[in-house]
Amino acid sequence: MNKRELIEQIMKLNRSARREFLEGFSERELRDYLDQLSAINVSAMWSTAGSGTTAAVAAAPVV
Repeated sequence: MNKRELIEQIMKLNRSARREFLEGFSERELRDYLDQLSAINVSAMWSTAGSGTTAAVAAAPVV
């Protein structure tokens, strides 16, 4: 994925992330952050499956 695609994916998972902010990070940093968001998203789905509750998760890039 190129930088633009990474930013698009991040913005889908973290709706509070802004393009202007994310553009300041390298592709590697964005890829690492997307990996973190994806892991959190999967974890939240597993922890709430069948419980009848919804989890909201927000995270900031760890740089």
